[in-house]
Amino acid sequence: MKLNYSEPGRSPPAVPDPYDPTPIKRGISVYYGAFTYGGTSFALLQSRAFKHRPKVNKKRDPDNRVLPGERQQRFLESWVDQDRELPKICLTQTIFSDVLTTSRRNPVGGYDTNAYPPRARDRALKSLRKAGELMLAGDQHFPSLVRHGIDDHTDGVVQFTGTAGSTLYQRWFVPEKDSTTEGADANTGKFVDGHNNKFRALAVMNPKLPFRKAGNEHGSRHVFDRQLKSEGYGIVHVNHDEEVFYIECWPQNTDPTAADAKQFPGWPYRLPFDEADGR
Repeated sequence: MKLNYSEPGRSPPAVPDPYDPTPIKRGISVYYGAFTYGGTSFALLQSRAFKHRPKVNKKRDPDNRVLPGERQQRFLESWVDQDRELPKICLTQTIFSDVLTTSRRNPVGGYDTNAYPPRARDRALKSLRKAGELMLAGDQHFPSLVRHGIDDHTDGVVQFTGTAGSTLYQRWFVPEKDSTTEGADANTGKFVDGHNNKFRALAVMNPKLPFRKAGNEHGSRHVFDRQLKSEGYGIVHVNHDEEVFYIECWPQNTDPTAADAKQFPGWPYRLPFDEADGR
């Protein structure tokens, strides 16, 4: 079921009515669905409720592991055909590439993000690419803007992972520099994560202190001083007249209307509607 909250006087609930309300195992309820608000079509994914957990034998049935699940895959295919004349945004629980490195600058191949399972990740991104949408997520404790890759580094959709408002545990993306580095920021360019997923990093804002000073993968990564973190908030403007997404990322306590207000380096980012799908 798709609800429309664009009518005057109507506000969206916390989540839309689910596309298929059938509970999953142990009677756990679901909430994935679609709604229209402000002339924009939204899809809300509950990706982590359906994904396969890591296997002890990682080589077993790699192509059959699930993300976001058959039910949500059907929902995505249905959403692609809805409201084709409207700009589209997909809200997900986490990012679809591991934009993370260890303290030694090696790619992370963890299981917390939707970078795993990689084959299922690619299938989901292909469906999302058909919609030509912008993806939004949280969860990673620092902001990033990436274009996901499927067959190459730039043939997928763009995802903005917003910065956190209040976190202790910190993460970093400080990859080895190579010939794909773009501009002055060594953390932008074309990379491959620990699951062999391709992506292009467009903007990244790490914590303000070096990884080595906050511990490493065998120690604490807790940072208590807010001035040393990249906390803040994100704003996405959907400009229907210009047919453009304007993606903003602001440091904490910043008034975006102030004349001297500055965003994190790499933002704002201008993404035309017709360039959202990566093709």
